[in-house]
Amino acid sequence: MSPNGDIEVTHLSLPWGSLNKNLNCDVKFSRNIETVEALVPEPCFRFERESLWRHRLEVKAPSACRDEVHISEAENGWSCGAKCGQGSNDGYALYPIRFLTNITSHIEWNLARSVDVTAVLSIRDQSISLEGKKNAHCKQHQIARAEQIRASVIMQQAIRKYGPSGRVIVVSYESLMMLKEPYLYRIYESLGIDSKYSPDLTK
Repeated sequence: MSPNGDIEVTHLSLPWGSLNKNLNCDVKFSRNIETVEALVPEPCFRFERESLWRHRLEVKAPSACRDEVHISEAENGWSCGAKCGQGSNDGYALYPIRFLTNITSHIEWNLARSVDVTAVLSIRDQSISLEGKKNAHCKQHQIARAEQIRASVIMQQAIRKYGPSGRVIVVSYESLMMLKEPYLYRIYESLGIDSKYSPDLTK
């Protein structure tokens, strides 16, 4: 969040969420990872598995989730981005423990709520990305590769539809690490950010 509250950055992974370490790469989970419409603001987010926990039910969703973001069990013509919470979960969007987010519909979901949204796709070399995924998330090559392909299709769809308008910007991690500040400042320029801040790009 920027100091004046005008800009908010949300990290979105494909897939997002986690599973028990022993099940994280189980075929029955990986083949059926759900794709949701949008990733909603954090105060309005809740995992579906938490929706029956007593201590969670005592924490009601902020009124802004219903009144401004239009996440509600009521038939109001708006989408909740994921499964709409019911009863004590009203105002929350309920998410599976692990899911993919459709970037195209995520952009459209926000635009419908008058949010000026831009998706920055951070891309890595496929072989490096796959090895990193296998090391930390999924040791089974075929399943890890299948998730990578699904994520690639989602990103390609978003680039085709919203790349020309500038609502989707593609950033190469390897290019950033090689070119450093000139490449970083070009990203800033594309996002309308007036800054010369540079993180440590040596690691």
